[in-house]
Amino acid sequence: MFKDSIWDDPADDYDTKVSGFKMPFKWKFGWYSVDTVVAGDGYISFNNMDTSVSIGILADLVDRGFGSSKSKSPISYLSTGTTPNRIVKIQFRNFGFLGQENVSVPLTDSGNAQIWLYETGNKYELHFGVSSVKDPTNSLDGSDGLTIAYFRANQGSFFDGRVVDGTFAAPKWASLLSGNMIMGMPANGSVFVMQFGAKTSSIEYANDVAKNTYIYNHILYTQQNAKSASLLDLTGRKILNLNIQNGKSDLTNVANGIYLMQIEGQVIKVILD
Repeated sequence: MFKDSIWDDPADDYDTKVSGFKMPFKWKFGWYSVDTVVAGDGYISFNNMDTSVSIGILADLVDRGFGSSKSKSPISYLSTGTTPNRIVKIQFRNFGFLGQENVSVPLTDSGNAQIWLYETGNKYELHFGVSSVKDPTNSLDGSDGLTIAYFRANQGSFFDGRVVDGTFAAPKWASLLSGNMIMGMPANGSVFVMQFGAKTSSIEYANDVAKNTYIYNHILYTQQNAKSASLLDLTGRKILNLNIQNGKSDLTNVANGIYLMQIEGQVIKVILD
């Protein structure tokens, strides 16, 4: 998707097929069945429908390389698993907030998020990684928190949608037009699990270290409360003990390859490249 080019409003580039891709399976959103994804400013849309449905972060995000000649915020996707349990994961890495553009170039505030679409169960998850928002007045447009939503639109006009309200531990849906949003910026490791049926939808908060651990540029990112981990080879032999501080650990000196990682009582597979 966007790996080298600097982006702002990437969904606007749909006609150039830069920001879109076809999923390996059809995903059901209520009564819709979709398979073409277009990445937007922290959300994704399904543009193979008469009515556009979007899910994710409703905010004006931007590449942190904005104003320079080099991208700092790649958007990528990955399909994992085998049918009928495949998951498509869309990652917004190191994104910035366009609201800061008038006061801070290069952009200082940042965030990381992933959207997971499940082949079965009408389910999607929104995962939050490490973020730093020190200028909420500009980054969050003066709001008290980040707007997480799903909405339907026709020719650019919202006509139906829900936003996440309440608390992180007890989220709930509110009307898109209510102006409500969940307070603050979701912490590293926050996961919102949502399901969309033809008549009903649900949301819950989960905290699963295995779903919130990833590696970028040989830096391990995980939950803030994780203190240590062990890197293993594929036979289970311990290679290295990792010290985690503030949700991060430096793996610069570890060779590229596929490893197992034991963290917080769970074992996950990780790839260094």
